[in-house]
Amino acid sequence: MISESPLVSVIVPVYNTEHYIRKCIDSLVNQSYKNLNIIIVNDGTPDKAGEIAEEYSQIDKRVKVIHKKNGGASSARNVGLEMAKGEYICFIDSDDWLNSDAINNLVTKAIEEKSDVVMPDRFNKVLLNGKTREELLFPHYEEVQSVEDFVIDIIVAKGRAWRVSSVLYKTDIIKNNNVKFPVGYTAEDVIFNLEFLSNASKFSVLKEPTLNVNKRVNSVTASYRSDLPEIALFIDAKVENFISLNVVNRDKAVIAKDSLLRRNIIMFITLEMSNKNNKTYAERSKCIYSVLNMTRVNEAFKRKEYIQPYWNSKFKIYYAGFMDCLLRNNFKATSIFFSRICNSFI
Repeated sequence: MISESPLVSVIVPVYNTEHYIRKCIDSLVNQSYKNLNIIIVNDGTPDKAGEIAEEYSQIDKRVKVIHKKNGGASSARNVGLEMAKGEYICFIDSDDWLNSDAINNLVTKAIEEKSDVVMPDRFNKVLLNGKTREELLFPHYEEVQSVEDFVIDIIVAKGRAWRVSSVLYKTDIIKNNNVKFPVGYTAEDVIFNLEFLSNASKFSVLKEPTLNVNKRVNSVTASYRSDLPEIALFIDAKVENFISLNVVNRDKAVIAKDSLLRRNIIMFITLEMSNKNNKTYAERSKCIYSVLNMTRVNEAFKRKEYIQPYWNSKFKIYYAGFMDCLLRNNFKATSIFFSRICNSFI
């Protein structure tokens, strides 16, 4: 049974954020909701972020700091999960911060609606110039009634609600089903959410921003990755696993799954042709062709149906749609060239 003021464990992985971490921890210790177990995991950071975290542990007994060798955000979060004592768990990155009533509002929603997970439907993006802009994470969820439909219609079909930051999760579901973050992959958040929601019965949406996200040029999510095809196929396999275990209307779900894989492959092509990649045009093209010729990728692009994502940029939506049309009609060389031209606008 959940108490009226359940203990909430807040897990904060830390790496190279000495200029941001004070604001993050301040936002946690100053929450209007006080029953917190704040777990800060120093993932072998080379800067002073770990030392700063220790300062807070000396003045607030709710703050616990764990030091470990660098293993990535997934590894750090998994260590935090092992130490979590709360009835609920919440994650936040150490370069972001929460609004003062964030955890109180999440917990209140969870108790009122007896939910296994509560997701905010929007967040505040803090731009490089310091200005803040509220962004919607996912639309039209009012029509979604079940966990199954939320996963297929929102997470897979629209490519939204991937974040774990400032989402409130019921601890028993995580512990009893050994839900963990995959180590060595980006997009680890969506894998965690798929695993968690496979075992959840009720979700709720909080219609307000709780999280403030710093737009950082050198953040992990802003970096070029050469292993995107591997990550895309890993996500695809996890989605298939969710569908096999939970979904009744498989036809609808497979269209969503194929659309997601196609968008992820288009993202790979776009980054492969970006200025961040130092390979020659011929080398990039060869790499892209090798991925497009994969059996599973070919299978996905053969389907006529395609679900547009919910993205905040109309240009990106039109770009992805046109790229999908080219690839579906086997204009591979044209799609590569088109992506190279459009890179400066994306």
